[in-house]
Amino acid sequence: MKKILFLTHTFPFPPKDGFRIRVFNFIKHLSRYYDITVLSFIKKKEKKYISNLSLYCDVFTVDRQDSIFDMTKNIGLSFASKKPLLALSNYSKVFENKLKVLLKRDFDFVFFEGLQSSQYLGCIKGSATVLDMHYPEHIILKNAYDVQKNKFKRSLLKTQLEKVKNYELSQVKRFDKVFTCSEKDAYNIGMANFYNGFVVPNGCTIYNINFIFKPNLLFVGSLDYLPNEDGLLWFLDEVFPKIIEEFPDIIFYIIGRNPSEKIKGLESKNIKVLGFVEDLIPYYNKSSLFIVPLRISGGTRLKIQDAMSFKKCVVSTRIGAENLDVEDNKNIFLVDDSERFTNKIIGLLRNPSIAKDVAEKGYDLVKNNYDWRLIVEKVRKILENK
Repeated sequence: MKKILFLTHTFPFPPKDGFRIRVFNFIKHLSRYYDITVLSFIKKKEKKYISNLSLYCDVFTVDRQDSIFDMTKNIGLSFASKKPLLALSNYSKVFENKLKVLLKRDFDFVFFEGLQSSQYLGCIKGSATVLDMHYPEHIILKNAYDVQKNKFKRSLLKTQLEKVKNYELSQVKRFDKVFTCSEKDAYNIGMANFYNGFVVPNGCTIYNINFIFKPNLLFVGSLDYLPNEDGLLWFLDEVFPKIIEEFPDIIFYIIGRNPSEKIKGLESKNIKVLGFVEDLIPYYNKSSLFIVPLRISGGTRLKIQDAMSFKKCVVSTRIGAENLDVEDNKNIFLVDDSERFTNKIIGLLRNPSIAKDVAEKGYDLVKNNYDWRLIVEKVRKILENK
């Protein structure tokens, strides 16, 4: 059996955000065909999950040090270094040394999960290298810079933006194979016409489920991720108050790690800020409309595919659903301004049959195109040059 080593700056369990979901499902499904080993940074609170990941692979970890001292030191170093902060803050001599020991196992493939891990490429000798990009980091920084109003934060973003772009565009051409989640992402990192670039979209787990109408809303996404927080605050300020006027008993469930004080301060009878939850299924069961009010682009929205796999009717901005092969008014609703967003949700709450029809077609879309088993089969063919 051939062997794969995964290198990741984020421990890929539990699979509750886009990065972890993709990495975990690659590991889980590829473990049927390959002998998998993972080397990952890990936080103290995540160590209880090592046994869960060990069901599919050998797990090796390095404790992550995220002290204020380390952060300040890395920010200082980034001003004098060509490497951006995202690389400096994810470099560890301990990680590098452990990697060199593991490489004695003679892996056939080494997967680098995200740009943060790519700096360890120089350690690899004799193995085929795969960079799984997840999303173009410089595009996310640019969009964050465009909407940021705080002068100090804008200055920091501007300083890093050019470094990240140069670093990203230089790193991708050093790997044997580069995976992006969409054609647009491939274009943004200069890989659209390169022989070693491959589009490998994100997927979802398919459930055998029936549509049941519940007149509540659901948002799922990491709340310490700027695009999610920005879009959610926009929705809560400009859209949701008008929906409450029409449906005074409606509940909007907000799920995601590390909500800011600003978001937590908006909790009310109609708004439930739940933070991270172990099991999303009870909240999918309480809601029929899944809301994606993003205004900053970057990456592919796994949560849309997840929501469709639970037969939820998705209402999203176009940016929120970019890079997905969806069709407005067929398997999703795409609206950008606050008035149309409001009217669309009110109309669906008044017409459950329309919500059901779109949810059913969304389910068919992900079942036939985005099942993780189909996605990983594509990965296998790329690895084996089939």
